[in-house]
Amino acid sequence: MLFQIYNAAAVAASRGFRLSLFMSRMQSTLSKGTGITITPCLLCPRVSALSSLVRGATGARSGVTVTRRLKSSQTFVNRGERVGTNKKTSHRLLGGVLGTAFGCTAALHSAEALGMAGKSIDLTSRATDWKEAKRALESLTSSERRKFYHTQDFVPLEKISPWIPPNEREPVDRRISLFRGDITRLELDAIVNAANSSLMGGGGVDGCIHRAAGPLLKKECATLGGCETGKAKMTSGYRLPAKNVIHTVGPIVHGQPGEQQKSSLRSCYWTSLDLAARHELKTLAFPCISTGIYGYPPDEAADIAIRTVKDYLTEYPDKFEKVVFCVFLKSDETLYQCKLKQFLTDQPCDPQSNSKL
Repeated sequence: MLFQIYNAAAVAASRGFRLSLFMSRMQSTLSKGTGITITPCLLCPRVSALSSLVRGATGARSGVTVTRRLKSSQTFVNRGERVGTNKKTSHRLLGGVLGTAFGCTAALHSAEALGMAGKSIDLTSRATDWKEAKRALESLTSSERRKFYHTQDFVPLEKISPWIPPNEREPVDRRISLFRGDITRLELDAIVNAANSSLMGGGGVDGCIHRAAGPLLKKECATLGGCETGKAKMTSGYRLPAKNVIHTVGPIVHGQPGEQQKSSLRSCYWTSLDLAARHELKTLAFPCISTGIYGYPPDEAADIAIRTVKDYLTEYPDKFEKVVFCVFLKSDETLYQCKLKQFLTDQPCDPQSNSKL
């Protein structure tokens, strides 16, 4: 029906019909067929803009559509459940397209984009086009995305408290948090993946992120050409509560880390922050990079992690609202409590005393 309405608008404009008369007739048709009412705010004084917009963007045989709204009208399949759009979404779609036609700011596209409407997208299938799924997910609001998370036991941003020094009541820096738990449950703009150079998944946190995100993450990673040590690349989060995943490759250490390995680990944190900032992401979580099977001593790795994040936030104070250090082990939580106290309050820290808190 939408295609017919906007195609009719295009034809009317191309043939020189008075648009006010056309809109009056279209209101009558809509009211009878759907009960939808065109409110006065849509019939704004800029009606004359429709004629030139339609002629310039579509011609007599094309309709006017808005990509963002059309993506919202897609149908997803998640865990075998078909989820369609409701009347509210349809009304937003109609309003968005009419708003565009009357000179409001939005992209114009040909009516061929309407072929996307109603198409099923299965986030759990390897056969799904990852580009199509990524575009569709980006069109959804945060609340709309939640029905496609791999878990409903997710942790929203407001549940992640800023780090507060022991025996204190107020945080030193509200942008910095320490969270112990599963990083794949965090609902943020992005989480960082401690990836291997292939970016095709592996053990530890890398494997957990790939399993939670689903097969489309691996399909997108396969197009990135791997990643060098100390660098970072970004993908969609797919079924993760995090909208994006930033993949970084930490150095492998045997024994004590050398200067090159220290520099590479610092680069992992800095380039990840920089990549997120370039994409205007405001909330980000880091796992422990390069520890575990990569052999970097946890104590020294925590030093670099906290110092680098602190330096970045000092140099670019307006880039981030929240940076989370996400740890899984109790021993790492104790270590980070100690290191955060050391670097953020300039107080000496004894890991043994923190373990008693």
